[in-house]
Amino acid sequence: MVIRTWEDEAEILRAVKGVLPHVPECLFQGRGFAIHSYVEGVPLSSVCGNGKPVDTLLMKALADLLAAMTQVPVKKLPPLPPGWPSDHTDSQGFLRTFAMRADSHIRKPNWPAFKSLFAALGIPEDALSRLAERVPAMAARPYSLLHADLHRDNLIMSYGGDSPLICVDWELATYGDPLHDLATHLVRMQYPDHQWDEVVSAWADAMERVRPAAVNGATKDLRHYVAFERAQSV
Repeated sequence: MVIRTWEDEAEILRAVKGVLPHVPECLFQGRGFAIHSYVEGVPLSSVCGNGKPVDTLLMKALADLLAAMTQVPVKKLPPLPPGWPSDHTDSQGFLRTFAMRADSHIRKPNWPAFKSLFAALGIPEDALSRLAERVPAMAARPYSLLHADLHRDNLIMSYGGDSPLICVDWELATYGDPLHDLATHLVRMQYPDHQWDEVVSAWADAMERVRPAAVNGATKDLRHYVAFERAQSV
């Protein structure tokens, strides 16, 4: 019940390692399984649960992580699937592509089992395709690697001092508009409402330092990605 851009997480980890050296390493791959190195520390969720505000220093460290991911060279990533937008600054095209992939990868395979429930809830069969059609023109932002599942269980508070937070579980990583990663992070982290503006501001500050064009139109366009993330969650 997730959207996968790539099947081999080990390839993603190898690409990320040069930019984020503390991510896990793939030690062994077998048929249908892999063994990764252990990251020393505790999940952020164990010390700061959902709904609780995140300490300002940790929140800025999170913003720095999201910004650092933009520095992973695309040539080191696995090939993109067919049908990916050819213009790697097309924010509207990326969101439309992701909405349609959510429909084909999540909704369609599960529809026979759940269509009566969705009908009872008043959710139409074409909800995601209609969302894709309604995506308006958005500002151009350069694509980059996205974690796409950065929440409190996937963030390890390190015992060492080199990096306060380490990202794990890269299997849903993708390549596209960095604003998508921010929206996914905001929703799945379950920040209290009053902290959203602070998180967005920290993200923008971190991006300005390494990929200023990623902030183009972010204030106006963020709501479209948040709407998609909530629709996908349903």
